[in-house]
Amino acid sequence: MSVPQLPFLPLSILEARAEAVLRRALEAGVWNGRWPVPVDAIAEILLGLTIELGDLTHEFGTLDSVGEGELLGAIDFGERTIWIDQSLDPDKYSERLSRYLFTLAHEIAHWILHAALYGARSSKVRLAADVLTASIQCRGVGGQSLTASRRPRVEFQADAWAGFFLMPRATTVALAQELGASAGDMSVFVRELARISEASPQAARIRIAHLGGAVYGTLKRQPDLFSAA
Repeated sequence: MSVPQLPFLPLSILEARAEAVLRRALEAGVWNGRWPVPVDAIAEILLGLTIELGDLTHEFGTLDSVGEGELLGAIDFGERTIWIDQSLDPDKYSERLSRYLFTLAHEIAHWILHAALYGARSSKVRLAADVLTASIQCRGVGGQSLTASRRPRVEFQADAWAGFFLMPRATTVALAQELGASAGDMSVFVRELARISEASPQAARIRIAHLGGAVYGTLKRQPDLFSAA
């Protein structure tokens, strides 16, 4: 069985799709427009998805095409269920909260972006680093996502969408303006954005890079973004 071709989606479209879900959450009273974005509530209440924690390697097996790293998340479109590996349980491992939230947002992205393409498929097909049995399984390396250059398109799209979702444009730009009015520089912005959004510093750096000129002009000092502490 042939694998359906994923369309190319520019970052502007991925961001618009994330903002559309956030608007729905705001209108439904699931989100109040403030930090942090209530990822669990949006998944369960707004989108009607179930979140399950479990041993994903035991549940789904290994992904031979990847061969390394941790199997952290999966989504079963037919069952409307997101699986998160028990190693990310935020009630037990609070230090991994940012990874839990990003993984959950990443799986929500698959629901928003890819359910129409894969949701009705019941036969097993192989797509780059993923095995889909009406599902997508996602793997990270060393607790971080694989770099975009190694990620298949389906995973790159979900990574980008997750960053837009966790760090909405309006609130992120407002934070940059607030910091720029005081002692703002890039390293301070990275740390504060990660803290307030409950994202990782790496995810915060990538989000800032996507915003580019919308935030750079508000900051007094702008060292190399990816060397910011």
